[in-house]
Amino acid sequence: MLNYTLQVLEAGLAAAILLGLLCAAGDEKKLAVPCLIGTAAAFVLAVLRRTTAINMGRVITFAAMLCFAVSAAFLFSLWKTGAAKKQRVIQGALAALLLFCTLPAVFLFPTEFLLAGEQFFSTDFLFKWIGYVAGLAFVLCAALAVYKAAVSVDGQYHKNKKNHERHEKEKDMKIRSSLCVTSCPQTIGLMWLLILINTTFIINMLHQACTILQFLFARRMIPMNRALFRLITPALNHREFFLFAILAVTAILPIIVFLKNTRPPIDRAANPAERRKTRKAAMIRRGYCLQTLVLLAAALFLLGAVKPYTERGVQLTPAEPMHIQAGEIVIPLETIEDGRLHRYNYKAQEGIEMRFIIIKKNEAAYGVGLDACDICGPTGYYERKNEVICRLCDVVMNKATIGFRGGCNPVPLAYVLRGGNLILETENLENERNRFK
Repeated sequence: MLNYTLQVLEAGLAAAILLGLLCAAGDEKKLAVPCLIGTAAAFVLAVLRRTTAINMGRVITFAAMLCFAVSAAFLFSLWKTGAAKKQRVIQGALAALLLFCTLPAVFLFPTEFLLAGEQFFSTDFLFKWIGYVAGLAFVLCAALAVYKAAVSVDGQYHKNKKNHERHEKEKDMKIRSSLCVTSCPQTIGLMWLLILINTTFIINMLHQACTILQFLFARRMIPMNRALFRLITPALNHREFFLFAILAVTAILPIIVFLKNTRPPIDRAANPAERRKTRKAAMIRRGYCLQTLVLLAAALFLLGAVKPYTERGVQLTPAEPMHIQAGEIVIPLETIEDGRLHRYNYKAQEGIEMRFIIIKKNEAAYGVGLDACDICGPTGYYERKNEVICRLCDVVMNKATIGFRGGCNPVPLAYVLRGGNLILETENLENERNRFK
C-alpha cells in the first residue's frame, strides 16, 4: 500500500506544485480546459501503451522537449509586458504539457494491481488501491495548498467571489494581472512570487534537459559528448534531487506569507468590524501557510526517509557465472532447471552494468527478461516463498507472464534453445542498456 503512495508522490508531486504556481500566476478558470485536454491525452497514451506496442517513453520525451520550450516562453512572459491573451495561451499549453508528461505513468500504476491468476476481491488488491488513492489525494492537496499560499502572497486571500465585495474583487484582479502582464511587480511580495516561480520552473527544465539529452545520445540524434554525458549522469542517477529542490524552494513561499501576516497592517481609522475582518483574513492566510508547510515536510519525509528505508530491506542475490562467445550469451540449461530465479550481470558499452533474470516456467518455456521493468525501472526482482517479487512496488509476478510485456513484468529478452543451452544475443541487451544508466 505504502509503495504505491510513494510512487504516485514521486511521479506527480513536482507537476502538482508547478500547476499550483501556474494557476496562481494566471487565471485558474482559463486553465481548466487545457488541464482537461492534457489529462485526456495522457489517459489515451496510457491506454495505447497498455493495449499496443507504442513506445510511451519516446512520446513523453518529445512532449518534454515541447514542454521545455513552452516553459522558457512562460518564464519570459512573466517579466515582459505583452498581450494577456498570448500569455494565457502559453500558460494553457504549459499546463496541458505538464499533465501529459506526468499522468501516463500514474494512470498505468493500477494496471499492475491484479495479475493473472489472482483474486479480484482480496485484501492485497484493496490495500493497493487505498495506497494509490491516498497518493493522488496527497498530490491534489499539495497543489491546492501551494495555490492558496501563492495567491495570498500580497496579503489578499481570494475567497469565493460571490461573497466578495466589489472593491476587493477589483483589487484582486489588479494584483493578479500585475503578475501576468506587467514587467514591474507592484509589491515585494509579488517580486518574491515571481522569483520562486522562475526558480521552480528552471529546476524542472534542468530535469527535462537531462532526460532529453539522454534520449538524444541514446538515439544517436546528436554526437556523443563524453564531457556533457558525465555531467548529466549524476542527475540521471539521482532524479529525486530535482523534486527535493522544488520542495525546498516552494517551502519559502508559505514562510514569506506567514511572516507577512504575523502582524498584518491594520487601518486604525477603520471601524472595529473592518479591523476584525483584517485580523481574520490574516489568520486564514497563516492557516493555509501552515498546511502547505506540513504537506511539503510530509512529502520530503516520505520520499527522503521512508522510501529509501522501504527499498533497502531486500538485497539482490549475487550474479551467477555465464559464458559469452561470438556475441552470444550461453547458459547451460542444467543450471536453470530448478525453477528458481537466476540473476546474471552483463557489462554493456560505456561500462554500463546490466542485469537480467531467467526462471523456468514449465517444461517447455523459460521466463527471460531484464532485471527491470517499464514502470519501476532497474530496481530488480527477488524471490520470496517461491514467488518473484518486484523490489520497488512489492508486486507478485505471475511466473507464467514473465517474458511478456505489461504491468510490472520484467522487460522481455528474446532467447533460443540450442545444444542444451539457452542462448541470448548481446545485441538485444545493448539495445536496452539505457535503462540501467
